[in-house]
Amino acid sequence: MKTTIRSLALFMSLALFFSACKKNKDDVKGSFTYDGQTYTTNYAINTTFNGSYSDLVMISVDYNPNFQGKAHGVGITFDNDKVTPGTYTYKADSDPDFDGTKHFFDGYAFMNVNFPDLDTGTWREDIVSGTATVSVSGSTMTVTYELVFGDDKKKVTGSYSGTVKQVDED
Repeated sequence: MKTTIRSLALFMSLALFFSACKKNKDDVKGSFTYDGQTYTTNYAINTTFNGSYSDLVMISVDYNPNFQGKAHGVGITFDNDKVTPGTYTYKADSDPDFDGTKHFFDGYAFMNVNFPDLDTGTWREDIVSGTATVSVSGSTMTVTYELVFGDDKKKVTGSYSGTVKQVDED
């Protein structure tokens, strides 16, 4: 059930991301590296679902409801309604030791996805470990992360520092 909810959350986050916001020229660009290649992430959105968990997506493209083209991004899903400062490690929310104040329960990355076709590019949704550190100063959120995916243990490492658009979904 949570897999279906997570897939829906990803779709909703991306749909809202492209339709809800305007460009903020004050954002500081971020980036991530995967498989020896670096991708920029100029924007971020945090979508809260039903007031229970939130999906923070750092992405390469401007907020535009009519966006068509390639995009790259990283998402981290937290078990609280707003992303709060702290250092988190990945742990499945089905683990009896899961603690939402210390852990995030999902992560994904996508590279060269040709929107609106979500079946293109490279997707990594098979997270096996990782860390994320979040700090906030005024309206600026800084996130550094290292996510490890799949049996091949491929890493996504990166950071983002800038404003984050907050969207609440019921």
